[in-house]
Amino acid sequence: MKPIPANFIDDFPLDLGEEYQPLRRALKRRRGFGLLFVRCSPAQGERLIGKVRKDIPQKTVDVLSLDEPIDNLYEIIDKLPNKDKLDILFIKGLEKSLVDYIKPGIGGEGDYYKEDTVPRILGHLNLQRERFRDDFQICFVFILPLYALKYFIRRAPDFFDWRSGVWEFPTSSDLIEQEASPSFNNIDAIMLAAPEEKQKAFWSQYYFKIVDVTISSISKFLALFTSISSLFNKIITEVLNIHKIIIAIIEILKFIIKFEYFNDWYRRGVNLSDLGRHEEALDSFDKVIEIKPDYHYAWYRRCNALYNLGRYQEVITSFDKFLEIKPDDYSAWNLRGIALFTLKRYEEAIASYDKAIEIKPDNYHAWYQRGNALSDLKRYEEAIASYDKAIEIKPDNYDAWYPRGNALSDLKRYEEAIASFDKAIEIKPDDHNTWSRRGNALSNLGRYEEAIASYDKALEIKPDYESGWYHRGNALSHLGRYEEAIASYDKALEIKPDYQSGWSHRGNALSHLGRHEEAITSYDKAIEIKPDDHNTWNLRGIVLCHLGRYEEVIANCDKDLEIKPDDYYAWNLRGIVLCHLGRYEEAITSYDKTLEIQPDDHYAWYHRGEALYDFGKFDKAITSYDKALRFKPDDHDAWYNKACCYALQGNVDLAIENLQQAIKLNPDEYREKAKTDSDFDSIREDQRFQALIDG
Repeated sequence: MKPIPANFIDDFPLDLGEEYQPLRRALKRRRGFGLLFVRCSPAQGERLIGKVRKDIPQKTVDVLSLDEPIDNLYEIIDKLPNKDKLDILFIKGLEKSLVDYIKPGIGGEGDYYKEDTVPRILGHLNLQRERFRDDFQICFVFILPLYALKYFIRRAPDFFDWRSGVWEFPTSSDLIEQEASPSFNNIDAIMLAAPEEKQKAFWSQYYFKIVDVTISSISKFLALFTSISSLFNKIITEVLNIHKIIIAIIEILKFIIKFEYFNDWYRRGVNLSDLGRHEEALDSFDKVIEIKPDYHYAWYRRCNALYNLGRYQEVITSFDKFLEIKPDDYSAWNLRGIALFTLKRYEEAIASYDKAIEIKPDNYHAWYQRGNALSDLKRYEEAIASYDKAIEIKPDNYDAWYPRGNALSDLKRYEEAIASFDKAIEIKPDDHNTWSRRGNALSNLGRYEEAIASYDKALEIKPDYESGWYHRGNALSHLGRYEEAIASYDKALEIKPDYQSGWSHRGNALSHLGRHEEAITSYDKAIEIKPDDHNTWNLRGIVLCHLGRYEEVIANCDKDLEIKPDDYYAWNLRGIVLCHLGRYEEAITSYDKTLEIQPDDHYAWYHRGEALYDFGKFDKAITSYDKALRFKPDDHDAWYNKACCYALQGNVDLAIENLQQAIKLNPDEYREKAKTDSDFDSIREDQRFQALIDG
């Protein structure tokens, strides 16, 4: 094919055009690490850098010009003396490291890149992308010609996919031709470089030139055909020329169709995704896949759009399709695991993370996310091992230290948990969650003052953190500082009025202060929010009992037992209250229900004995007290009540024996009590009894 004439498109002015303002805004807003790609001519690159310096004076801007091929960009940037002060670094000349990897002429379908090798610099960028992000708080702006930008897309997808944007500035025809490729004859590159309206102008002009040449060739052919002196080989030559022209037209049309319906749909989808219009982006990627089903980039982008729409099952299906095409992409396995984790399909998520780790063993993201899935399965030891692996790869990985502390807390290894939280805080001191969880671990060790200090730190960072106020209230309650605890609960409830646990624990603190009516109001609020919380019903019943409102206590217990029929605390409380009401038979039935659920509850055996004693069934009462003493041999009340039962039965020896045991355990109380207790009237004259009470 002949070289395309230099004047095939009208020259573009050296104006940066409408693309500049979005780029300027992106650079101005960017904080910390970022990747931007700019396709423009060298002259435009110089002008662009100058305008950025002028228009964004608050940013520190520098330029790295690469005059020869390089293999390691990280080391060059790391050695820059001002790297820690830079906000924006323009990088020019990277294309010099790519030239040796480009085939001469046009490869299959215009592909002039060597497919069997990756330029060393691009391989370096793919492998080191996390180091660039973690070590440099710089926005990198690569200024590249078209062929270099295409090389990035094809051969450095891991690095390129982290881009914050791609900006293309229009250039004059001679610069377009130079940028297309070092061999100056790649029509794909030329067309991708030109704006849409200029492409149409070119194809219109070039098409008519082809038609003119075709007509001329046909005329020559007819002239030669009618000329006796024409040679047969010239006829064949002209026929072949016509054939070549027709083939060229077909190739041009194929290119236009491919460019128009494939590349444009993909770019449209990317732009819509960047704008947050994920539904529309999804339609665009589906169109790309319809044209080219094995285009893995479109499948990957489709996954991202679906994830942002919360359609996680479809994300997994889309990733499965992507992995059929590109099974060794560890990041896809990782993201597939995240989608499965979101759906609470933890076992499958772990299998996906394992696949990512198999491909890239130092993928710390997969290790700590695998730990999260194991934690949700309550496989805490395995989770900790997974977090440890992530930390081994990246010791300053907050995302592993924090959940590691949670897993250790769940195993009740609180000292280790605190050490893990301390490490997380060292890396990220302003995370209120870590301070709060550290406070919980300290509370579980009974170190309440330290726990309060930790909660205070969390609340200093996030004053509207209702959970921090709530746990702080609990720690204060454990210290008996109930007024302060109530103030802390009130703060939590001011932030989150429907905080059910806050209302319930506030009721507990009020109850400890003897403010029982207020406590009931607080419990009622908790029940209004969560009517099926049997614990709150139980606590409310105890406070009602303190107020002597026994009928309400029974109704309260019945409500509790309706929610949790095996709540032996409620059955026991119900029995106690029925005794107070003189309804002994019902009380005994309640205690029997308690003991059916919790046979070793010595309190239930003791209270059952009291009910039988009050009901006049002394033998059964003694049996019940004996059961209580089997589980709690030092229960002096049970020994004393047994002595009363034996005295009422006239069994002097056993009455004296049991009273002696009660006085031995609690001499002051029971000597004094026995002196006036009418149950001992029948044995009061016995010398042994007199000796016991006289001491």
